[in-house]
Amino acid sequence: MSNNNKKRSSTLGITAVSGGSGVSVPGVGARQTPTQAPGGGGGYLSICTGSDFSVFAPEKKIDPRIIELQEMGLGQRWLRIAHQVGFDAFMVMWRELDSDEFGDSGSERIRVWIPKFSRYLKFQRNRYILFRANDPDIKPDEIQKEIRKMLGESLSVPHIKRVMEKANIEG
Repeated sequence: MSNNNKKRSSTLGITAVSGGSGVSVPGVGARQTPTQAPGGGGGYLSICTGSDFSVFAPEKKIDPRIIELQEMGLGQRWLRIAHQVGFDAFMVMWRELDSDEFGDSGSERIRVWIPKFSRYLKFQRNRYILFRANDPDIKPDEIQKEIRKMLGESLSVPHIKRVMEKANIEG
């Protein structure tokens, strides 16, 4: 190979053939000397239409039976639940809640007590603690770190030990 002292980035050192035109343009990449854009414009781009994709989106249909629940005056919270679980599942739940064991037979209302969702999450967290505590190689402080990492909860080691003691697991 010959030792050429020209810089590769010089406009004289390297020439390239410009995009299929056969014309030699000095330089590399962005360092090419400017050339005129071909005339004539973009053609099909000038006939671009608006982008209204809602035409293609599937239409959400509300069950007409849920609309009837709304017309009879059912509260917004119950309507949201009916929409989320579906009319049939909602009616099964409603019929069960309306059974004699829940309400006062002379009243037009049903009194329902349900624990907060956070109680369920706490129950699941404690089950995880007990599951991990059954491993003899794991200590409460390791469980504490796992809970903090997975759930973002800061539990004390004594709290974890109390959960374990309730289940008669030694830590």
